[in-house]
Amino acid sequence: MLFEKPKKSFFGKLSEKFSEVFLGRTVDEELLEELEEVLITSDIGMETTMKIIGQLREDVR
Repeated sequence: MLFEKPKKSFFGKLSEKFSEVFLGRTVDEELLEELEEVLITSDIGMETTMKIIGQLREDVR
């Protein structure tokens, strides 16, 4: 179709979701929980998500 939007790649969609979560916010527990939800719903996988969130929690401390 003439007016169809091009499909975004997996990483394009993930990047868009990250922008929605992080834009103008400080890193706190609420943000980390939202990020965890975004990662899980983006099919990153539970194990990978938990590693990412765990490392971020350590880095924030």
